[in-house]
Amino acid sequence: MIIAVIPIRNFSESKKWILDHQNAVDGFEFRLDFMKIFDLSIIALLKEIAKCPIIFTLRKKSQGGECILAEKDRLDLIQQLCTLSPEYLDLEYDVSHEFISTITKSFPAIRLICSYHDFSNTPDNLDRILTKMQNPLFFTYKIATQAQSTLDALRILQFVQKNSKTHLLTGIAMGELGQCTRILAPVVGSYFNFVSVQNECNVPGQLTVSDAREIYYVQKHNKNTKIFALLGDPVEQSIGHFFHNQKISTLKKNAVYIKLKVHPDELSSVVNITKTLPFSGFSVTMPLKKTIVPLLDEVDLSVLNIGAINTIINNSNTLKGFNTDGFGAFNAVKKHVQTLPSTIILLGAGGTARAIAHAAKNWDMQIFIFNRTLAHAQLLADAVNGQAFSLSELHSIKQYPEALIVNTLPNNVNLFSVIPSVSEGSHQLARDCHGQTLRGLAMTTVSNFFSKNNIVLDCVYFPRETDFLKKAKEIGCICVSGYDMFIEQARLQLALWFPESSQDTA
Repeated sequence: MIIAVIPIRNFSESKKWILDHQNAVDGFEFRLDFMKIFDLSIIALLKEIAKCPIIFTLRKKSQGGECILAEKDRLDLIQQLCTLSPEYLDLEYDVSHEFISTITKSFPAIRLICSYHDFSNTPDNLDRILTKMQNPLFFTYKIATQAQSTLDALRILQFVQKNSKTHLLTGIAMGELGQCTRILAPVVGSYFNFVSVQNECNVPGQLTVSDAREIYYVQKHNKNTKIFALLGDPVEQSIGHFFHNQKISTLKKNAVYIKLKVHPDELSSVVNITKTLPFSGFSVTMPLKKTIVPLLDEVDLSVLNIGAINTIINNSNTLKGFNTDGFGAFNAVKKHVQTLPSTIILLGAGGTARAIAHAAKNWDMQIFIFNRTLAHAQLLADAVNGQAFSLSELHSIKQYPEALIVNTLPNNVNLFSVIPSVSEGSHQLARDCHGQTLRGLAMTTVSNFFSKNNIVLDCVYFPRETDFLKKAKEIGCICVSGYDMFIEQARLQLALWFPESSQDTA
């Protein structure tokens, strides 16, 4: 059930939220602890306007609520609220058995929710907590814990999936890292799926009604829904969830795409736990493209040369890795030019550069690689029959006025980290720039050597027009954005995940 949470502050505001969303949800939770002055007639009228199942919640402070009444007074007020006959009443796990019995005897039609909140972490003993909560007078159970990592969120999903077979259970990992538990609630069998009205409750990680329905299509999810996810850190700026979920909906697939922030140290544990959940595939971004390879069962032949992957298919817990970056980049470039140039100049030698370099080798291009660490550039150059240079030698690209120039350098690399590996001339540039990024160094140097016939691709897609591309555009170069590359490599990912619909992913 999709339940929109409404903080009841006054009649007019609450009525607006109800009317705006009543056709998009299955019910509402009235957070009555937000009321400053309690008026049962107002609550009764709002309930009548809603015309759908209602949860009454008068949450006390110790469990994350706003109610400041003494506990006896709070419980007395809850009894008064029950006279309005809500379909559900939320009671904290530590409310006395005597009070629960009183409510059940006086209002037998009201279904009781037993809720537990931990605002500091996600305990290891979730099963034991659920056992202690059990009471035959409760209709359903809700456990909400604070996610300190993506692993915590996945543990909540795993816990709900296992226990929803025997209990009506809702599991939530609170915080930004736990948002996936809200998106995937129907997939693992959570009874309720709580969403907000324009995030009015200001709960980190909580989805708005519109995001839940229009980005993730949660109303369509069920226990047969396949999960696809982006693994990486950072993932906040990724637009993959917009593109992939829209495409999945267009293809009429029972699937959903989410983002998971995964640190390299927790990657192995994340991969293992996802095998217990209905994950069918992954996108992989920095800094995991190389790190994840040893955790896979198989890799595509092309990956053996590249040494990095950006796509995984999970077939019955057999993980196979692919890389769509290289051909995605060239597909993007080919949308702007009829014929590929014979020369490619790569800035950087990381996972993305490796994929593009090997794709360029397939096109028999002359390959030049510039990197802050010459040894890394040389390793890649040796693998693709190219030539390696340090960034201090960027002036040499002027010799190739029609080359494809591809910038794969990340945004967050500090310039001073490259000082030991560049020439004395670049040392002076570093001192002059006072700490601009490595990407800034590349732009400062290479901008003087663009030729108007160059084709320039920047693999960063946010912002869509980077400073690097702006400078190239000023010179008159043909510019290809990282966004274009993202779309093309994402289409190739979809074709791998849904091969039966590969003609429809273009």
